[in-house]
Amino acid sequence: MPDPNHIARLILSQVPAEIRKSIGPAELNDRLTEAARLSVQARDPALSAELRKAASIRAQAVLHAQPRQATRRQHQDLIAKAAVAPPAQAAAIRRKAERLIEEDHPIAPARTAAVRKAKADAEAKPVPVFDGDGNLIGIVDPADITPVAGTSGGRSSTTDDPAAPAPVPAVAPVAKSGQVIVYDQWRRRYLADRRSVRTTARRAQPRR
Repeated sequence: MPDPNHIARLILSQVPAEIRKSIGPAELNDRLTEAARLSVQARDPALSAELRKAASIRAQAVLHAQPRQATRRQHQDLIAKAAVAPPAQAAAIRRKAERLIEEDHPIAPARTAAVRKAKADAEAKPVPVFDGDGNLIGIVDPADITPVAGTSGGRSSTTDDPAAPAPVPAVAPVAKSGQVIVYDQWRRRYLADRRSVRTTARRAQPRR
């Protein structure tokens, strides 16, 4: 039976031992991910032979590159040196800086940071909130709602049993604090300040 981890181990084995010892798990994972992506490109018949060769060369360069912190420091030093050098020398120094990060020691994209940013962006988006009957009442910032016990409210879609619990009133007030019970699209219940709920231009039809 083929080993599903064979390719991953093969790519990992191409990272020099001294490099593996000098970088952290996040950077190693970034290198392996980028090398795997480039390896796919190197075998893509839809690409030209020139592009496939370039992808293969870059994949190897990514795996063998020095720690990215060292590369960034050297690149910054070269750019600073070019800024104060005579024009003719400055151009040569800038070419050396570009070759450093593009060919000699290319830096794999920091995917861990990208995932964190995407998650933070998603969490920063306003949350649509609904009343107990499933009507859209507005949007609210994630920081302005607090989860509370209970995940459903309003009309029941499964039973008309008169013994069932009474439905939660639409946008039910909580004591006299100015807070209300609202629901997200998955019927999870939250506590929100009435003033933090921004009304929208349209109201959703009641959900069934």
